Amino acid sequence: MIMEIPENIKTENEAVVRLNYAYKRMYAPTARFRLLAGFCGCFQTILSVGCAGYEPVLIKATAACDVVALSEQFLREQGWQGDFFVCSCDAMPCADKSFDVSICSEVIEHLPEFEQARKTFLEMDRISRNWIITTPCNPIGPKNTEKSHKRAFTRQDLENLSCFANAKIYKDDIYFYVVKTENAKAIEIFDRHFTA
Repeated sequence: MIMEIPENIKTENEAVVRLNYAYKRMYAPTARFRLLAGFCGCFQTILSVGCAGYEPVLIKATAACDVVALSEQFLREQGWQGDFFVCSCDAMPCADKSFDVSICSEVIEHLPEFEQARKTFLEMDRISRNWIITTPCNPIGPKNTEKSHKRAFTRQDLENLSCFANAKIYKDDIYFYVVKTENAKAIEIFDRHFTA
């Protein structure tokens, strides 16, 4: 069931999309995006969840969704031609196992309710055979990262949220990466990145 997105959520997220798009030249070359793009290169159908205005271009996503249509406008301006739909990450209008892989990067910390994060993990598993969810690993809390962050997640939180999926959790100095895949090449990309 697809829920209507409240206006205050749309307004706040439009501001986040505009801000992130303004800083895309700074974000795009980061290790996180290189890692996600390498991982996605192992798959054919790729969904970028909570995509903002440039992630689908960087990871060569075939589809994308966000809570605001402004994201699509920015993507089209860059020549991206995938399928786009407006929805919340915890209730996506996709058939079961529609995608080879879905990426939900830097989204769950923006969700106002912890229950939405739980539903997001379940939705990612429902719609995709493989998936990654990333979130900052800042132990000080959400307000030490971005103004729009509602919470910080601990490793234990992420283990609890993903325990049903046999996912693996990786961590660097900035992010947690919760990864579900049985693709040997994709696993090798992550393992190589985190042992380099």
